[in-house]
Parts: sequence; structure tokens; C-alpha cells
Amino acid sequence: MKKMNTLFMCAFISVTAFAAEVYTYNTPADWEKKAVIKVLPDGVLEFPGKQDITTAKSFKVDPRKKVTFSFEIRAREDSIDTMVYAGFQQQDSDKIILEPVYVRQEVGSLTTLTEDAKAGSTKLKIRKPRRWIKPIYRGYYIVFDAKKDLSDLPNTSGIKLVAEKDLADGIVEITLKKPLPKDYPAGSQVRFHIWGPYMYSALDGKKLSSEWIKVTCTITGTDPAAMNFKKWWIGTKYAKPFFLLNYRDFAKQKATQLRNIKITIED
Repeated sequence: MKKMNTLFMCAFISVTAFAAEVYTYNTPADWEKKAVIKVLPDGVLEFPGKQDITTAKSFKVDPRKKVTFSFEIRAREDSIDTMVYAGFQQQDSDKIILEPVYVRQEVGSLTTLTEDAKAGSTKLKIRKPRRWIKPIYRGYYIVFDAKKDLSDLPNTSGIKLVAEKDLADGIVEITLKKPLPKDYPAGSQVRFHIWGPYMYSALDGKKLSSEWIKVTCTITGTDPAAMNFKKWWIGTKYAKPFFLLNYRDFAKQKATQLRNIKITIED
């Protein structure tokens, strides 16, 4: 009997170890306070007007595990073609939101300052990087203390560029939107980052009909370039499901309906 009890306990522990974590978001209390939600008689959640919302609580991210986000969605009968984005808001270890510009670098843009850059200045001189597309047209930001191995990510030092000018000998002068907050010596490594898009892993600008559709996406691993919507950004420790509903419906005349909203985390 003792042997059988031991075997039973081992089996129980084994099953428990591999049990999935499941989080559901099917009541207004599951969403952040700013969300405008109407609960229909059948329990469906209806979201009127343009809203960008997250769940009230975060879940912990382990890139080695599989996170599956699933839900059913449709437009209200009078809201055909309303547009929706859905995915994840990512957060660091302090649950501070990770903005795309903190991690989404322009590959091949690592370079150096050719002159000292003083606090308060809005102009920098850099060596033209291997990849050079006119920054002012790309919405570039420049980040400081950049590392070739990307160990600086997430990097929150970005300042938006507003102009550039080619100089002699492969040097480029760039103009910043706001002054430098500190000094950076010549030779400091810098890199160009891009703002957006967010991590729309589940829906990326989907126009809805009045028929229910089931949406499922699975995230695992980390993408250093932050361009793969199925992998986490570097530095992600927590996340929340995110919806941008009824995009561009500024008149607040359209509505999206959701049900069976769930996160499942598995080894």
C-alpha cells in the first residue's frame, strides 16, 4: 500500500507540474478601468467606440513557455468593417510598459559619434552607418550607449531625429527634436531605432463582419530584432492582452463584441 501511495503521489506531482495556467477575461472587472463595456444578456462583452485597452492584470512571461491568446470576435450588426488590432502590451521587471522604440532597432545602423556631444545640444555628428535610409523619412530615433550584442536593450534613451545633413568623409550631422540630457564623448556607440508598430500578434488591422470568428495565436521565445509578432521583445517580463477596437471610429458609432477571451500558458 505504501508503494502504491508513493506511485500515486509521483503521478500527481507529474501531472501538476505540467498543468497549464489559464486566465480568462470575460467580465468588465477583468479589464482596465477606462474600458467602456456593455454586458449583453448572453454574457457577450460589447465595446462601443474607439478604445485601446488592456486587461486589468499582467501575467508573468517566461520565453521558454508557450502563451496562447484566444478569443471569439465579431462586429455588431450595424458596425460591419469596423477595424481591430489585438495582441500584447509588454512590460519590464517593474511592470513599466515597453514601447516599441525601446527595442525595435534598424539592423545595420550601429555607429559612433565623431565628436563630443554636450548636454543641451540638439546637433550630433556621426559616422554614416552601414545601413543608411534618410532618418527624417523613416521616423528614426537615435539611442545612446548602444551595444553590438544588443545587451543595452531595452534602451530608453531614444531622441527623435528631425533633420540630417551629409558632410565630407562619410560624416553625417543630425538634428534632434529635443536637447541631449547628458554629455556623450566622441566614439560613443549609437544606433537608430524605429517607433512602432506594437505587438499585434492576434489581429493586425482586421475588418470584422457580423459573424463570429475564433482567433488564436501562440507566442514563445524572444526576437532580438522585435519584428516577429510571435516572439517576445528583449526585456519582456510581464504582459497583458491588448485590443485596439473600432479603429478610427472617432464618432463612437461602431461596436465590437467579444467572448471566450483566454490566455493559456504551457511548458
